[in-house]
Amino acid sequence: MQKIRVAVFTSSRADYGPLRPLLKLLKQDSDFELLLLVSGSHLSRRFGYTKSEIVADGFSIDAEFDFLADPEDSDFLTQSLSKLQLQIGAWLCNNRPDWIIVLGDRFELLAVASAALLIKVPLAHISGGDITEGAIDNQVRHAITKIASVHFPATEAAKQVLLSLGEEEWRIHLVGEPALDQIAEMQLIPKPELFAGLGLDSERQTAIMTFHPDTITDVITPDFVKTITRKLIASGLQIIATGSNFDAGGDEINRTLAKIDDPSFKFKMSLGQQRYYSMLQYSSLLIGNSSSGIIEAKSFNIPVMDIGTRQLGRLSNANVLHVEADVDAIGRALQHALSPEFAESFQNCPNVYGDGKASGRIIAHLKRLSGENLLQKRQ
Repeated sequence: MQKIRVAVFTSSRADYGPLRPLLKLLKQDSDFELLLLVSGSHLSRRFGYTKSEIVADGFSIDAEFDFLADPEDSDFLTQSLSKLQLQIGAWLCNNRPDWIIVLGDRFELLAVASAALLIKVPLAHISGGDITEGAIDNQVRHAITKIASVHFPATEAAKQVLLSLGEEEWRIHLVGEPALDQIAEMQLIPKPELFAGLGLDSERQTAIMTFHPDTITDVITPDFVKTITRKLIASGLQIIATGSNFDAGGDEINRTLAKIDDPSFKFKMSLGQQRYYSMLQYSSLLIGNSSSGIIEAKSFNIPVMDIGTRQLGRLSNANVLHVEADVDAIGRALQHALSPEFAESFQNCPNVYGDGKASGRIIAHLKRLSGENLLQKRQ
């Protein structure tokens, strides 16, 4: 039997973490040939060089696309997108997989999706149908929806959005969020070892912080992030911050955080999946505007302060407080977020993003769908 050749594209820790369980299953399943395409911040020293994490996980990399232009250039995003369009187009022409899989809503996926459409390679899209009205991700995600041949949404609400966009129901397969798949089996690092390795005090109340540019309103500036960091430290919290992504403005946020010199603050460009999940287990709060706060944090029953509009409209778990990007509003919300009453309110609520079995469902659907007429779409 001929193997199903599946290319999987990853450009940052934001999509690699959720894709990791699926990659493991594809690698182990004799029905598939996995072709792993690595790009973006994975290959950038400036943004953490997380390619090393992929290699450490035992995956073979089939192609690398070093498409990021200089973040200092005003047209950084369009330069990067055009470079990737040429690179991924050439690779697809030469290799022609049976599928290419992408996850989420990063701007660079526009290049991958349009190249796949023009070269007639069926595209499978994971986590489509979500809503994030405060960032260009929303438009990117919906554009990919109209190009994709098959959809693997995480929630019933997302499925309904896909249907409202005119997608045929047989193409939509509700699977849950693959980011949750590895949480149950992840071997967490003991707290004393973890905190010692990061230079943190294991006796202090600790918060994880991740801010990305909001890409539309431009409220989440380096100065804003610096001010919020100082306010959190003044409240008595110990802060571990992880790096921003490579959206326009992300590099400036990272440089600002790297300059903060305070014994109560640590900055790491990337913690890696094991250290990050271990920190979620032992921390008192997650603050910022990352999708991880919306999706994964509930599985650790940690309160979340989602700041600003980047995740506006996204289905949220009961542990998430949405707070405007205002210093005083954040100060007022902080006390409530850390209160025993708030923690008690969400302890017994399930994670609305699934049961941790999404990757197996995706594998099963890929096997069943192979050979169907996937490219001809009807409204």
